[in-house]
Amino acid sequence: MSDTSVLPNGKGDPQAQPRFSGYQVWILMGLSVVVLCVYGVLGAAMASKRGQPAPNVLISAVEEPLTLDGAHEQALALASGWQPDVQLVSAATSWQLASGDRLTLYRPAWSFRFYSPAVSQVQLVTVDKKGAQASRQIHVRTAPSSVEADWTLGSDELLLTLMAHGGEDFLRRNSHVNVHCQLKREDAGRSIWYLTTIDSVARQSLTVGVDALSRQVVVQG
Repeated sequence: MSDTSVLPNGKGDPQAQPRFSGYQVWILMGLSVVVLCVYGVLGAAMASKRGQPAPNVLISAVEEPLTLDGAHEQALALASGWQPDVQLVSAATSWQLASGDRLTLYRPAWSFRFYSPAVSQVQLVTVDKKGAQASRQIHVRTAPSSVEADWTLGSDELLLTLMAHGGEDFLRRNSHVNVHCQLKREDAGRSIWYLTTIDSVARQSLTVGVDALSRQVVVQG
């Protein structure tokens, strides 16, 4: 049988309930204060860390692998903060000493050039996995042509198009390959992604052009 008596109201005998001495109560209160202080210090440290931007980074850092559409979004946000009327005039990246595996797995830095008609200046914005950074503005006398692109066409799709139109064979036959990717406007008014593979040792190259809006291959050779 249990030693604890039960009163008619259903509660245990107060004499049988555990009691703490005054010394024990003060210890418990002290521990509670210590725990609250620790949580307060940790919370302040985390808040301070969140509020401190990385040095020289103007857009928050990218945690996921850098993609073309993500890089463009960051670059446009930064350039629009400089001048709200900016127009994209080019985009580019490159893979050094590329292989087929590296092309699909490695996310290089992207560079974007924006033009502001209001101030007749061009600004270069570079985006890598750490964030977006802008260089100084350059004044131009002749306004460059703007480009348009379907940004859902990612870098992986561009590379797969290159591989399917001679790039895979080129990488297999050559060992010192650089791959350059550039978006620019043709005289005819189309915006074209040009993917050029170059072997500087063998002095061979292959260029594939992809319409930035229709996604059709328009250049190969």
